Amino acid sequence: MKRAGYKLFISITIFLIMVIIPEKAGAKVYTESRKTGGIFMVTGTGSLFIGADVTGIEKDYASSWKANITKINVSKKNKYLISKDGVLYNKKMTELIYYPSYSKRSYFKVPGTVKTIGRHAFAGSRYLKKVVLNKGLKKIGGSAFENSSINSVNIPSSVKELEGNCFSGCMELETVDNRAELTEISGSTFKNCIKLKKLNLGSSLISVYGSFYNCGAELYVGAENEYYKTVDGVLYTKNMRELINYPGLKKGDYKLPDKVITINEEAFQYCHNLKRLALNENITEFRLKWLCGCTSLEVLNLPASLEIVDTDFEENYEDTTKENTYDKVYDDRGYTCDAVYDIPCLKRITLGNGNKHFKIYNGALYSYDYKVMWLMPFAKKSLKIHKNTQFIVNKRCQNNFRRIIVPEENKYFASYMGVLYDKAIEVIEVFPGKKNKYKIPPSVRNVDAIINYVVRLSDYGYFYGWGAFYVGGCNDVAANLKKITVDKGNKYFKSSDGVLYNYDMTKIYAYPHAKKGSFKIPDGVQYINPDAFSGAKYLTGLTLPSSLKSVAVHVAGCASLKKITFKEGIKKVYLYGGNEPDETSYYTGFRGGINIKNIYFPSTLYDINIDGINKSAVFHAYDNSAKHTTSYGQESDDWHSIRSIKDYIIDNGYGYKTRNVIANSI
Repeated sequence: MKRAGYKLFISITIFLIMVIIPEKAGAKVYTESRKTGGIFMVTGTGSLFIGADVTGIEKDYASSWKANITKINVSKKNKYLISKDGVLYNKKMTELIYYPSYSKRSYFKVPGTVKTIGRHAFAGSRYLKKVVLNKGLKKIGGSAFENSSINSVNIPSSVKELEGNCFSGCMELETVDNRAELTEISGSTFKNCIKLKKLNLGSSLISVYGSFYNCGAELYVGAENEYYKTVDGVLYTKNMRELINYPGLKKGDYKLPDKVITINEEAFQYCHNLKRLALNENITEFRLKWLCGCTSLEVLNLPASLEIVDTDFEENYEDTTKENTYDKVYDDRGYTCDAVYDIPCLKRITLGNGNKHFKIYNGALYSYDYKVMWLMPFAKKSLKIHKNTQFIVNKRCQNNFRRIIVPEENKYFASYMGVLYDKAIEVIEVFPGKKNKYKIPPSVRNVDAIINYVVRLSDYGYFYGWGAFYVGGCNDVAANLKKITVDKGNKYFKSSDGVLYNYDMTKIYAYPHAKKGSFKIPDGVQYINPDAFSGAKYLTGLTLPSSLKSVAVHVAGCASLKKITFKEGIKKVYLYGGNEPDETSYYTGFRGGINIKNIYFPSTLYDINIDGINKSAVFHAYDNSAKHTTSYGQESDDWHSIRSIKDYIIDNGYGYKTRNVIANSI
């Protein structure tokens, strides 16, 4: 695989040339072009000058503009492109190709000649708030406004095509004035438009699936639409047989109409204001993960007709022995369903009389034989599990429990000091969310349940690709934990100042999420669990010692964190903040985001990867001219050389200050 990748890299290199096109001496914007003259990569900060020989922007590479462009100028001799007011168009100005993402304008009106908004044209625009699209516009390209800061846009009646991901990640978008009669809206077009209030879909719509994941909008279609119907902002098929979408911002209670027999799996996901949900007696399948992000849901009424709540688990359960645990079932498949429900306010679960597949016991939803606990009432003060319980499907949602009780005759679980463990008291199964102090018993060897796992890590470092990202426990189960101590008889862990380490104090496992103040990791610590600090909402400052030669640290959910310092001697850093426009940020433990002010890097740093840090952060680093890479840990197909740490930081949109110029320091 590596040999094939190397050959591919050589082949691509043969056909590509690097073109440095500065507007003037000292310019910091760079482009990479094919021999045909098509630009496929732009990096740097400032204004971009496009020479006479450039033919255009490679459509498949438009998303690779990692630059902070303030304006664009084009040579008057160029036969293919033109710029006006710093914006790039084709020569006839019928296509708007690229709007500079770092232009300081907050308002922009598209010229009347434009017929097409190019793919990624406004993507990532940082300061632009309102866009007025022109009459006569025919097409808006894929990802045209993706992850931009716009809060208002119109879609003229002349528009006939809206490509996928067009407004995906526009988390500030509140108003879309749609006058177009579109036949299709699909491909995550309004994904993560969490502030969008209302959206008119017109009367001509034929296909709309997969467009409104984590979108707040009430949806409306014309009464004459042949395929869809809306009632109070809720979208159904015309015959009311399928529920397509429930608005993410809609408040109050919802009872599923009697005609509905099918529910789209994204219909209720991230409905943050929904308080009570009642399903009708036509529903036989309702997967509980479809409630992901229903953070205000208090009452769930399930029908007597219900047969399936999680097909994936049931298929794996049939192939397992009694010795298997739920976690082992899912680990073999490379992911886990723990914590995907994220419904911490759930107080009551009801089930229609006569259901032959499920039962309610002490407020929780069980399989008919009580072996599987499917869903627990997280907002109750205590939880008592059934004596037959063998599997607990959802363990890591934030809860209000003060204690968890287990009957002595249960063969699979035990309760000690209110915490739920496996029978041998070696693994935490469910941690009571109201606990503010926790002492680890002598036999415990696994404390994953109190750690906010955000991304999957290999044993060798951070890696990309299938299965790299998953939600393992970022719902902040141990949100109130201020101090962790360890029984003297435990041979796996030790604690110091309330922080959890391995037995020889060379690795940090967990930092209490409610512990206040700054923290300096002791010299001698050689490793940290990358998620040790995830969700530490009162941590104000973090210092990492030189003994950490290579370090991955995730600070997602560290809402009070203002300063991070990496000491001299550290060579490799992967820093993740969870601040990108993605649904992961809206789990309970991370909804506050981060607002780090200053991050200090050492002169010894040569391998760097920054992801999801707030763009207002300022990085203080040494402007080393040596080559660096963005890989972390083992080699990956995704690594590449960069000119310097300074360029890497600026290219990624962060503030930069030079600490000192040290020649050949690495």
